[in-house]
Amino acid sequence: MAGGGYSQPGEGTVGTDIVRSGTSFGTRNGRVLIDVRKCTVLSWSDTSIGCKVRKPRPAGIHGIAVLPTEPRGAAPVGFADVFAFKPPSLDAGSSSRAVGETVTVHGAYFGGTRKGTIRLGYVDGGRAKRRRCKVTAWQTDATTGASTGSFIAPRALAGSYDPI
Repeated sequence: MAGGGYSQPGEGTVGTDIVRSGTSFGTRNGRVLIDVRKCTVLSWSDTSIGCKVRKPRPAGIHGIAVLPTEPRGAAPVGFADVFAFKPPSLDAGSSSRAVGETVTVHGAYFGGTRKGTIRLGYVDGGRAKRRRCKVTAWQTDATTGASTGSFIAPRALAGSYDPI
């Protein structure tokens, strides 16, 4: 029966690579689930499985299930409370840039390698508003969660604003 071992890292977001070590997983790729959502299997051996988180989950602790394909009829193996899905967070506060200038924000767990969305919050006539920006770069370290995103300061928002 497959089991034992540990998962690394113990936390992450979309784009995080997880390695689950243990025993008796078999040598043919099976499936890996975080709760009920599939992860993309990157590697599989009898003692280690690698997968990438592709879909967002609610923030909090989640279980991992391994569904081996061998031996035929092998039972799924569940590991409760082993992966903490982290929401994105920003290290930046208010900023000010000239129109058309590139702005880079730093934080954690922005998720994935595909460009995400950056919106700026501002006040206009006493009302809170937000505006979507053109994203020029996006990066999240799959191991540490350290993230950066760059965007172009929009014409209508010269002055102070908050990335949200």
